[in-house]
Amino acid sequence: MKLWLDGQCFQSGSRRRGIGRYALSWIRALAGEGAELVLSLNAAIPGDLGAIEEQLRRDVPGLSIRHWHGIAEAGLAFTGATERRRVSERVLDLHVGAIAPDAAICLSPFESMSQPIVPFRPGPAFARPGLAILYDFIPHRMPDDYLKTAKDRAAYAGLVKSLRVFDGFLAISAFAAAETRAILGTGSVTNLSAGIAPDWLAGTVKPRQPGAPFTLLYVGALDPRKNVGSCLEALQRVRQQGGPPFRFEVHGAYAVEEGEALRGQARRLGLAEEDLVLAGPFRDEDLVSIYRRADLVIQPSLMEGFGLTALEAMACGVPVLAARAGALPEVVGLDEALFDPRDPAELAGRILALMRDPDLWERHARHGLARAPEFTWTRSAREGLAAIGAIAARKPAPPSVQAEEDALFEAVVAEAETLSHGNLARLLALNAPKDPGGR
Repeated sequence: MKLWLDGQCFQSGSRRRGIGRYALSWIRALAGEGAELVLSLNAAIPGDLGAIEEQLRRDVPGLSIRHWHGIAEAGLAFTGATERRRVSERVLDLHVGAIAPDAAICLSPFESMSQPIVPFRPGPAFARPGLAILYDFIPHRMPDDYLKTAKDRAAYAGLVKSLRVFDGFLAISAFAAAETRAILGTGSVTNLSAGIAPDWLAGTVKPRQPGAPFTLLYVGALDPRKNVGSCLEALQRVRQQGGPPFRFEVHGAYAVEEGEALRGQARRLGLAEEDLVLAGPFRDEDLVSIYRRADLVIQPSLMEGFGLTALEAMACGVPVLAARAGALPEVVGLDEALFDPRDPAELAGRILALMRDPDLWERHARHGLARAPEFTWTRSAREGLAAIGAIAARKPAPPSVQAEEDALFEAVVAEAETLSHGNLARLLALNAPKDPGGR
């Protein structure tokens, strides 16, 4: 099966966050299942295309990479759905139609809020199945935190509405699938779940270091729904209740001001300077060693579409405490490892129990080691290919390439009244079909 992939999530901040890590692991598994993969990058997005391509080719053997050229001015939240963005959508549709895959997949359909990214939406030039991977609808559920202006709300609502043109959806958890059905009113949703690479599976419980401070770890961003401040409130209670010495490490790609706000909270709570370690960004290849140095990983989010951090820690033989929210319960699978994310006292009690009871600590770690192998990228890839194949069987045959080009040319011209003939001709030439050896 030949699949086209919208690779713009690798050109945004998502590249180094959960979406980028998920998308890369999933398409690597697709390649392992024999799928022919063509991924396109937007040459108009600022950044080092060469470095991105090098990483993608290294991590996904056999991946073919193409370029297309959009002309969107900025993110939707700043400019709205301008004519130049609409033209770019049509041009991308032509680009995909010329590649002629069996199906097209948008790896992350919400990338365009703050950047001139133009996520793929199936249009007149592409008559085969179009699918999107959906991770969560967190801004929809938490608008006060993520959609602060009228422009933000309008842009996000427009993106949600635009999803209805897809033929099907691939969700990353049962929770995300349920959200998709509820918000979009569609039944065409497949739960891909997620996986863990075999080389992550430690096979043994992470050994405790006698006499060393108890190391607690959080991995991820620091935006509001991540709820990391609740960990500090819980640790204040741990200190007040005579818990052993501890160190709370925070690893992730977060802004300097977000880290300083967390440090300020720790000071106000009376925690010592050395109690909180703001480690900042990490390299993917260092993650296993980061987890294995920890005695406990905490995932306190108010909402998660999956909870990859929890799964990774479990695979490394480290106990996990996770919020009873979003998809985290279906990942962790152990009720006594869950807590109310809005109740720091409950989290403090869970932490103290693990600190003081080595048998309980080991039981949690062994549960994670046993559960993590149930999540495999191979199964996730096969679920996706089966869903795509089923939709493709119901979709009519595509028109000829010439018909695709004619349809899109008419659509672009109809929406490009403000573009000069020279600029329009240049845009169409940039995005003209290339021979298989080209970009």
